Amino acid sequence: MPNAREVHHALRPPQATAGLAPWRRLQWWCLLVALLWLGLGGWVAQALVERNLRAAAASQQLEAEAAARRAAERLAQHLRLYEALGDWLSLRGDLPAALLHAQALRQRHPDWADLDQSARHALLTAEPPLRELSAQLERLQGIAAVQLLYVLDDQGWCVAASRWQTDTDCIGARYADRAYFRQALASGHGQQFSMGRQVRQPFLFFATRVGGRSQLPAATVLRIDVKELALLLPTSGELTAVLDEHGVVLADSGGRHTLQRLPGQTAAIAAERYGVAALQAMPIEALGASQWRYADQTLNGVLLPVPGAALRVLHLQPAAPMELAALAARQRALLALGAGLALLIVAERLLDRRERERARNAQLQALAEQMHRLAHTDALSGAANRRGFLQGVEAELARTLRGGLPLSLLMLDIDHFKRINDRHGHAAGDAAIAELARRCATQLRPYDLLGRLGGEEFAMLLPGADDDTACRVAERVRAQVQAEAVAAPGLAEALHMTVSIGVAAWQAGDDADTLLARADAALYAAKQAGRNRVVRAEPPTIAA
Repeated sequence: MPNAREVHHALRPPQATAGLAPWRRLQWWCLLVALLWLGLGGWVAQALVERNLRAAAASQQLEAEAAARRAAERLAQHLRLYEALGDWLSLRGDLPAALLHAQALRQRHPDWADLDQSARHALLTAEPPLRELSAQLERLQGIAAVQLLYVLDDQGWCVAASRWQTDTDCIGARYADRAYFRQALASGHGQQFSMGRQVRQPFLFFATRVGGRSQLPAATVLRIDVKELALLLPTSGELTAVLDEHGVVLADSGGRHTLQRLPGQTAAIAAERYGVAALQAMPIEALGASQWRYADQTLNGVLLPVPGAALRVLHLQPAAPMELAALAARQRALLALGAGLALLIVAERLLDRRERERARNAQLQALAEQMHRLAHTDALSGAANRRGFLQGVEAELARTLRGGLPLSLLMLDIDHFKRINDRHGHAAGDAAIAELARRCATQLRPYDLLGRLGGEEFAMLLPGADDDTACRVAERVRAQVQAEAVAAPGLAEALHMTVSIGVAAWQAGDDADTLLARADAALYAAKQAGRNRVVRAEPPTIAA
């Protein structure tokens, strides 16, 4: 029989070891699920980090592209103005006769090419038609705000120029080897960035063939100082530069890289074209399609063509700081979270998506509005630029036609503006332009429009104002400009300036072009009558 110990052991309740096994397995499963979830959380964290990096890089690249596109459009607008001026010059009626005089002069001197430039200059300026053409170009240079205007005959000889009375005049020099001259004769227009021969500094040249192909082949040429292009470039960002077709810098926002070339572009370009023995490479390196290394920084950048020109714009701007250590810490924090925190992160991102999209849309809308303002506003004067002003004229003309209300336009021009620039420098000229815009604005009503059409030329649009009212406004502007001197930077004494004003009231049959033309003719009449006066435009001639 069993003893007492055995009976007690048999009657004792069973221990819980058998029941613990399922809980142990559940714990292991929970631990495994937790580990898997943590791994999934790490993978999600890494994916989120990479997506944020891509989104930030894409946003920064869009900003760089927008800045480069704005700069390219501003450059294209000004280049189109220069090309339009060349087209207008090439159609002048006095050019064919002057060119025939130059051709006859060369035929009378068989040794023409052997004469020195001073002798050729004396012979050309002695011809009345050529001397009068040079005088006309001199007057146009002051109005058009370009560095030089000149005319080349069919052999590339300069026969007339706006600076015909200066030591650096190009009359009598030959430019047959210039690419812009050959392009103009071949296709009607030519453009080239090169070193000037009479003035050894880089310029941008625009050439236009004179008249049609049936006339004597010749070309009008505009010479533009590349410093004018630098004024059109944005100052935001690390660097903005304009490059020609060879990758050589015409102008840049800091003025540090003119006549340097992009790395990888050929250095063996003719020294005569750029006036240097060798072209130095820019301290820049392309790291990819949208990143550049410059000044020991990795920058976002873009290289875009200028519409309608053999030029490109390079814009670099700093990338937003994205420290790898901070990203790694964020990843470790996400990896340390459990299933609940991972769900919270996912929920938070889902709830925050709408707000981020709303903020992004607001940012894009603000950027679009800013681009619109920049595209329609002159940076120096704060007035509407030519495009914005002409759009305003078209809109007001439409309202005038519907309502039958009067409408007047004033065309203003600073008298002897070239003399201000020559005597006191471009800073004084800029101060005069900005001050004229400020004084004009004091005479404007809230619905009037002030625009800078180019150089020192402004226009004022006065809806609801008839001829007499517009003349009174013009006289107030003229008197205020004459009475108050302009404080220019760097000058001990203030500048005194005057303006000439042409006034044109809308007449039946007027469109924007005819209204502007009549105001411009009145302005020209004010200039011819002695300047510092207001002249009323003649009514339009109605054909019988």
